[in-house]
Amino acid sequence: MKRILLSAFLITTLMILASGIMYTAQAQSLVLQIPSDLPALAGAWDVTIDPSGNLYVSATGDRQIVKLNPMGQELMRISLPEEGDPREIDLDALGNIYVVDSWNRCVHKFFPSGNLVVSFGNDNIYLARALAVDGVGQVYIADQGSWIQEPKVHVYTTSGTYTRSIDIADRDVAL
Repeated sequence: MKRILLSAFLITTLMILASGIMYTAQAQSLVLQIPSDLPALAGAWDVTIDPSGNLYVSATGDRQIVKLNPMGQELMRISLPEEGDPREIDLDALGNIYVVDSWNRCVHKFFPSGNLVVSFGNDNIYLARALAVDGVGQVYIADQGSWIQEPKVHVYTTSGTYTRSIDIADRDVAL
């Protein structure tokens, strides 16, 4: 068993090797104990932590979201629909899980239990690069755009209703 420190507020670098060993930089407050028999996570892309200290990892190679408790034990795996490619991940105040699916160009919302609630955004999203859910029910998706669309931040409700896009082509905007 390995003990790894993670920050509950800021993880600047996280790498999960095929052996299941996790490394992080600038860790400060949360201790994860990673069992040596943790199944490998192929293509770990993004992480987020819930208020209880559970770690959610988007594993692109496995096409899944993996939830680990603070002791490093696997609690749940969520498979994306339609051969999805999980990338950015965030949680709302109710514990719902939001995942950018780069293959299907959409966001999937899952209940805390792992059941799919809704998928949205595939009419607007070209190349999502960041995802954030605020405390008042809005989902922000930073979209790099394409040769036919300028970079934008798309805004949806947590139920998946499109509200607006913010043009960021000539602005310094950070999520």
